[in-house]
Amino acid sequence: MTSEILVVCLSVAVLVLVAILIPTLLMLKGCITSIDTLARNLNRELLPVAADIRMLSSNLARISESLRASTERAARLGEAVGGLGEDIQRFRGGLREAANSARRAASFWSGKMSGIWSWLKGEAGGTREGWP
Repeated sequence: MTSEILVVCLSVAVLVLVAILIPTLLMLKGCITSIDTLARNLNRELLPVAADIRMLSSNLARISESLRASTERAARLGEAVGGLGEDIQRFRGGLREAANSARRAASFWSGKMSGIWSWLKGEAGGTREGWP
């Protein structure tokens, strides 16, 4: 009798285990099917996205290189413009010096011409003051 009780208990335990495992296995099969479908969809949709990301990365690298070259050209241009500004300042200084020299020369010759003019006037009047 004890063996019969043991067999009945074992049968009930197996029956309960099978009753629990069948829905669990069916649910697990559904999950695996969903995971497989998701993996296929991701593979199908992410490959073009990965290609786009690679293209975007290469475009960004090209733009970065272009910006670097443009920055270098702008720096060289800035140095050239700065040098040009210094040259303009030196040229303006030279012009200022030339204008001052011309003003001094004009003043000198104006004084000389005034003296000659007054001497000539004095000569016409018969007197030549200050001349031998």
